[in-house]
Amino acid sequence: MLGLCFLLNFIGYSALALTLQNVLLLAASLGIVLYTAVRAALVFVTTFLEEDRARSLATIRLREKAILRWATPLLVVVAWIFWLGMTLDLLTLRVQAVSWASQVMNSSIDLGKTSFSPRDVVTFLLVLLAGFALSRVVRFFLLEDVLARFDMERGLPEVISTTIYYLLVVGVFALALASAGVDFSRFNVLTGAFGLGIGFGLQTVVNNFVSGVILKYERRINVGDSVELAGGVAGKVQKVGIRASIIITADGAEVIVPNSALVTNQVTNWTLSSRTRRSGLQVGVAYSTPPQQVIELLVAAATSHPDVLAKPAPTALFQGFGDSALNFQLNFWTTIDVAGRVKSEVAIAISEALEQAAIEIPFPQRDLRVRSLEPAVRAALLPEKEGRDAHLDGLESQSTPSPEGEFTPARKARDDK
Repeated sequence: MLGLCFLLNFIGYSALALTLQNVLLLAASLGIVLYTAVRAALVFVTTFLEEDRARSLATIRLREKAILRWATPLLVVVAWIFWLGMTLDLLTLRVQAVSWASQVMNSSIDLGKTSFSPRDVVTFLLVLLAGFALSRVVRFFLLEDVLARFDMERGLPEVISTTIYYLLVVGVFALALASAGVDFSRFNVLTGAFGLGIGFGLQTVVNNFVSGVILKYERRINVGDSVELAGGVAGKVQKVGIRASIIITADGAEVIVPNSALVTNQVTNWTLSSRTRRSGLQVGVAYSTPPQQVIELLVAAATSHPDVLAKPAPTALFQGFGDSALNFQLNFWTTIDVAGRVKSEVAIAISEALEQAAIEIPFPQRDLRVRSLEPAVRAALLPEKEGRDAHLDGLESQSTPSPEGEFTPARKARDDK
């Protein structure tokens, strides 16, 4: 632009060049001011989010990064709009630009018997996006700040917040249609088309959506539950969505399960009514060990662990006589979050206690009985044995003498015999 001003001044358009130069300098200065203002606003927002009063709200504390991520483009868009309006004022083109934009936005677009304008489309999209954003904010605030302060049954805050969210979404959609000038009397045709679409290709989507609503209101499966599906998938429920739910396995994999599978198939919920879980260890000891001593030792090893629950108390049972050992079963209760670690530590404590008490954990043992041959079998094998011995004696007689310890065919045959 400065080069253009220099060229205009060179060819004699000094007044136009001066005007463009002033507009350019003012627009650039305004851009620098707005850039500084946006950076200062981001610093202010960051400082506000780090204050104790703001962090007392769980919505801000848990979603601080998301707030900053959305605040930056919003401030930038506002600054660009303000800069564009001021620049058009400097160029005395604002009235013409607004008039041209109004003509474009109000122009009619006909599709068959339906007509709409770009203004209707933009209004619909803006109202829809703003409404969805507001609905999500309301849902997060209700779930994490308002309903969390009340003593409710597990899963009930999720149901209330989700219901309000769905109602807000439906209301926002209706408001967006009304703001776009849509005639609601035409919804009969749309309803029929929607029903036809469900009948042909959307029955699976609708089935999963209805199943998700059932999961929300029945509250048999909630976020944070440890579940095990019929197909062998086991993990913790991270999210119960509109169409599908997400289960995180112990390996860190995120398994996406359709909601209909959680409703129609068998699901084991380990934390539906309680977060405690029973763990079991099988122990075998030598036959010479007193069973009552082993039972007391097993119970003491489990009771001494701090994460083993006192109620129900740990129990040890004598299971029976095995092939090589006396078999015992130790049962104890702990919370499901630490069940694997506690089971390992209790097993180590049992091994150390058995070693200190000089109680042997035996290896599998087998008794071998060598029986003599029957007389008839021995008589049948005797001629063959005598012939083999005569052959070996012949080899020994044919061999030359050798010093003691030297390998010869005769010595090898005699050793084999």
